[in-house]
Amino acid sequence: MMLQYAPSELIKQFTDGTKPVVMGYLMNGRFKSNFPNGIDVPVDANKPDEQGKISDANTAKKPATRHITGLKDALSDSCTVVVFFRC
Repeated sequence: MMLQYAPSELIKQFTDGTKPVVMGYLMNGRFKSNFPNGIDVPVDANKPDEQGKISDANTAKKPATRHITGLKDALSDSCTVVVFFRC
């Protein structure tokens, strides 16, 4: 059984304190990509690419990047993401 609370209800349960708190959030559903057109990521000039070539970052006018594409949205409605953080 999964409990779901509205953020306005969750905030009522918080109290002031001085000890670290671990928080988590569970999301279910069908998710879309934050990057439906792909994303450009920096490339380490000292590492070889897929063809084994090492780019010369010194001669490039702009930082070397690589375009990565992936799924635009989930293939299934039964995706689950769990995020935990300590504050």
